[in-house]
Amino acid sequence: MLPKLASLIALPALAAANCKTAPGDAAWPSIEEWSALNQSIGGSLIRTSPAASSCYAGNPLSSPYNCSSVKDHWSYAAYHAAWPESNDYSIYNNNSCVPPGVSG
Repeated sequence: MLPKLASLIALPALAAANCKTAPGDAAWPSIEEWSALNQSIGGSLIRTSPAASSCYAGNPLSSPYNCSSVKDHWSYAAYHAAWPESNDYSIYNNNSCVPPGVSG
């Protein structure tokens, strides 16, 4: 198991120097690799997707939230607090994947 964990940790080095690895990239771990990692840490991983990904057709992520709902609630802290992947201030995520027309 340790060699697999080491290979997962080394994956970012395979990504482009100016970009992080994301789903759909060649260096992104397979479902099996994620499952092995999750099992090795007692099932603690949470599979998430950015809420606003529903606002961008054709992206590799799938948000269960309707884009209009995300836009309407984006500025409410309680809305973000319900998601483990949100930090409420998208500036700390480089303003990535914010709904169109909504400021970070």
